Amino acid sequence: MRERLTILLLAGLAIGGWSGLATAEDAPPSFHFYVIFEEHPKPWMLDAYEASAREFAAMVGAHREEMPRFVFTTLQGDDLTIYYVAEVDDYAGIDQINREYNHLAAAMGGESFYRKMNESIAAASSLKTWVVSEGVDSGYQPANPRLKPEEEKFYAFEYFYLLTGHDAEVAQLVRDWADLYRRKGIADGFRVFRGVMGIDGPVLIVSVGARDAVDYETQQAKIRATLGADAEPLIKRTWAVTDRYEIKRAVARPDLAIPAPAPAEEGAR
Repeated sequence: MRERLTILLLAGLAIGGWSGLATAEDAPPSFHFYVIFEEHPKPWMLDAYEASAREFAAMVGAHREEMPRFVFTTLQGDDLTIYYVAEVDDYAGIDQINREYNHLAAAMGGESFYRKMNESIAAASSLKTWVVSEGVDSGYQPANPRLKPEEEKFYAFEYFYLLTGHDAEVAQLVRDWADLYRRKGIADGFRVFRGVMGIDGPVLIVSVGARDAVDYETQQAKIRATLGADAEPLIKRTWAVTDRYEIKRAVARPDLAIPAPAPAEEGAR
């Protein structure tokens, strides 16, 4: 996650606009954006990679005055992929992450700090950065959800790589799926993200949380049974605008995350 911050900032400035289904001009304030640093640890160096990630998180925690907004949720895919996820307002938010990283480097001693970071990068076989957007009114949030947010430790991400030229139809599909879930009283929600930068697009990612893999599969079977034949027209419409589909699964890794400063820390600044 570390040195790539500068790379991501430069890539964002070079693009000069949102790609995929959202643009800087038409994205309303009701959109949230997330920057994702995707890393693939070398399996034989997994212990060294995780130790480096924990050490970096500890350095951030010890220098919160330089990095008040440097906050990442961390997930691990079933293929060992590590995802560091940070919410940002816009490209300026990415700039802020990069700026705080540079503040940390200066506080720790530039040359030795970057040497240490380069050593940690050697434990990963590949690195990727990308951005997604989420509309606050997209997806489905049940009135009485089955799980509390803190109970969700497992996530399934369905990737719908879309055919071009169907933006309005896709937006209506999302609303129709949410309406069906609402009418059927489904107690499990879903979130919808759209690819913005650094990912093959247009792509729509549907995220579902669960306690664990068994809980996810059990609940999905119940949801399919509850939706029944009413879901068939929506399934056909969904496949009609989908060029490629895949599903990825991940678990929360709070031990590799960088949490927000505690209230006491914030008050001290």
